[in-house]
Amino acid sequence: MSNAARKPDPAEVFFLTGKAGRLLTLYRPPATPDKETLLIAPAFAEEMNKSRRMYTLLADDLNRMGVGVLLLDLYGTGDSEGDFADARWDLWLSDLECALQWLQHNSHSPVSILGHRLGALLALDLIDKGSHDFTKLILWQPVTRGKNYLTQFLRLRMVASMLDSSQEKETTQHLRTALTAGQSIEVAGYMLHPELAQAVDTKELVNMLGDAVPSVHWFDLSSQETPALSPASRKHISMFDEKGININSDAVRGDAFWSTAEIATAPALIDKTCEVFG
Repeated sequence: MSNAARKPDPAEVFFLTGKAGRLLTLYRPPATPDKETLLIAPAFAEEMNKSRRMYTLLADDLNRMGVGVLLLDLYGTGDSEGDFADARWDLWLSDLECALQWLQHNSHSPVSILGHRLGALLALDLIDKGSHDFTKLILWQPVTRGKNYLTQFLRLRMVASMLDSSQEKETTQHLRTALTAGQSIEVAGYMLHPELAQAVDTKELVNMLGDAVPSVHWFDLSSQETPALSPASRKHISMFDEKGININSDAVRGDAFWSTAEIATAPALIDKTCEVFG
């Protein structure tokens, strides 16, 4: 990692009172009021747990530059109150709003937001609500279509049923039918409520590119020796251009740390993200 000139400040760890319960919050204040603070909209379910190390390393490096960072466990996740079964999309939006209100009262610095994986759609939805002006939107390997992402998530349960000969074999259609009927289903240890599933299913990046979207920095990770944006990413990046939204994009080399078997990091992604604030 770069940016070693200044030691990061000790993190402030506390609970914010959210709409449904207390939210564990990690905050590193900006060095001066004119420095920005980055709010992180984290990845989903186990992807979030696998990404904790990266979020912490990013916060350290940004704080060495004087940039503030606020990361909270959304309701029903991590060490915040509630179970994942109680999680809802609108609740998560209100959690981020709660963090923004806290920053407005305690920091007064400009705020940017980082959305990672499904958190990218959460960040865009928050921006679309128009209650806060962000300086920058940073996207880490963003999910562009919630319906496709939910299907991939449900396949984790299908794989588990295939490996267990005592379980009835399932399809994503069977699981979707159960969710539509109002049943919660367990996927890879996470109890998914039908309301959360329905909300994820309806989110699509192309429908969220409103006038409030700030300058965007899109980063993909690639295992190739010469990293390159995927065709799907290039297609969606062009949509920002068509909407007149300023967007910078890049692919950096590294492992998909949110899905690796062991905890992994992508130092080049952190360095590129720090350059946005340089």
